[in-house]
Amino acid sequence: MLKKTFLLFFITTVFLAVVRAETNAPDVINKTEVWIPQKSPYIVDGTVTIEKTGFLTIYPGTVVKFKKGSKIYVKGALYSKGDPKNPIRMIPYDNVSFYDGLVFESRYKNLVEFTILIRGAITSKGSNLSITNNYILNSTGIELYHFSSALIKDNYFYNDTYGVYIEGKEIKYTIAQNTFNNGRFAIYFKDTPKADGSLINNNFFKNVVNITNYSTADIECRDNYWGFAEEPVIEKFIYDRKNNEKTGKAVYAPYAKVPFTLWEPQDAFISLVKIYLNLRRPDEEPTKVSFGGGIIGLMPLAPAYLKSESDFGMGLNAEFTCNITGAFLLGLQLENIGLQNKTSLSETYKMTVSNILINGIGYMGYKKDFYFMPFLKIGAGIAIISEQKMFLTGLNETTKKDNSICFTAGAGAGIEWFPIKFFSFKLEAAFNSALKSNGAILYPVIGLTGSVYFDTPLYADDKGLAGPY
Repeated sequence: MLKKTFLLFFITTVFLAVVRAETNAPDVINKTEVWIPQKSPYIVDGTVTIEKTGFLTIYPGTVVKFKKGSKIYVKGALYSKGDPKNPIRMIPYDNVSFYDGLVFESRYKNLVEFTILIRGAITSKGSNLSITNNYILNSTGIELYHFSSALIKDNYFYNDTYGVYIEGKEIKYTIAQNTFNNGRFAIYFKDTPKADGSLINNNFFKNVVNITNYSTADIECRDNYWGFAEEPVIEKFIYDRKNNEKTGKAVYAPYAKVPFTLWEPQDAFISLVKIYLNLRRPDEEPTKVSFGGGIIGLMPLAPAYLKSESDFGMGLNAEFTCNITGAFLLGLQLENIGLQNKTSLSETYKMTVSNILINGIGYMGYKKDFYFMPFLKIGAGIAIISEQKMFLTGLNETTKKDNSICFTAGAGAGIEWFPIKFFSFKLEAAFNSALKSNGAILYPVIGLTGSVYFDTPLYADDKGLAGPY
């Protein structure tokens, strides 16, 4: 019995250890080190520095998870070498956040091969890189700066801000046989006085811009497939001297009229990243909608008779918003406010205002992931105003009613606070005007609203991974 109990305890302990296996990456690597699947995921929190004496090899199947803003800073050497059926996975720790990824400032040659990189970046600051057969998804992309040398071949870029970004002097590059699909800027040159490299035999599908030349030098990019066979259409997706006379040309002709047969991620790659196919590029923000409700109060200022009838009224407020950009929202607001005052023993006054407003809301000093933001708001719509006076004469009661529908407008300011990511409190003050036929009703309002935010559903077409077939 004792042996069985011990055996059960041992098996349970080993099972929990395997299930919970997680390795925190060291802050500094200054000798030869290997990362293997059995000890993964490796958690990168902050900066892991590979010193000049350090050499890190990452083996096939290893998972590396980066916390938000984290990076591996390479002064020595890094070999991230997966294989076609068992790639290395570099992914965000929380499956959503962006991270700095791999930053190379090394005198040695470094290698990234058969690796899935999601929501990160590969940055070279004067280093020699070989980047081949990778799947780079929802990422910032590859960035090459002064004195870098890079072979970028047989990679698949999908839904990235940049495929390859090149900026600076004396950069040598070979960009060949890659697929750039559904990105914002597939290839971007900036302040590159001399383009020393080849850009050939690549496929470009569904990018916002295929080539951006923001440098003074001409860029040789012949013999690529640009997604179309007609030259006028191709030019629409190339930004160069024809758009800005201070920049060089992108020399794209002659060009292929049918796509090249190039390396594409195997099913094993794609099945590992299904969860990420609905995520936006780093340059995009998810469309958010919110629903909220709260209390609101008014203080009538004009006309004079209204101010004398009552000093204050209360009501309810409901709001729906949808962000156009991170800093600007459109909203639909419903207000129902009432005030009532017994002006004498025999007379009672009651007014109800129901507003339907379309609002524009702009955050001041907006920053992504900043949770305490002032805002300005302006809106217009219609108001349904009901006024009634009730007179008591003896045992008889007389009521006079005035119902009207009129134009209303308002403007205000406030502060929104997000105690948690998807819920906010909004405190605001505004000044409203309702334009009745017999004169305007003017009243300031103050409100407190609680809102719940949702990301709108996003869908990706898996067929887009294989181009426009």
